[in-house]
Amino acid sequence: MDADGAAGWLIYRLTGSAAAVGVLTVASRGPALVLSSVGGELAQRHDPRRLAIALALLQVVPPALLAVIAWLDPNTELIIYALVLAGGILSSLALAPTTWISSHSLPRS
Repeated sequence: MDADGAAGWLIYRLTGSAAAVGVLTVASRGPALVLSSVGGELAQRHDPRRLAIALALLQVVPPALLAVIAWLDPNTELIIYALVLAGGILSSLALAPTTWISSHSLPRS
């Protein structure tokens, strides 16, 4: 189960609401609609490999914090939403540099 699935399960357990899980999904996937082009812009301005590595390392932080918060006190719905949103933002920014790396990893022939 990925971090979004775990967060969805936790939100459902806390609220009992499928709508709350839907809002969580929008917080996770919504940033890609707006920020994937920003990630492309960043990949053009900076070294895509370094950018992808930095964003990959940063993507570890929200799920790790989510695990700690769920372990300590799971009654923090707003923090769960914020961490899932942060993970969605980082994931959408990392999409373009990661795609660039995979498309430039093989020779053209």
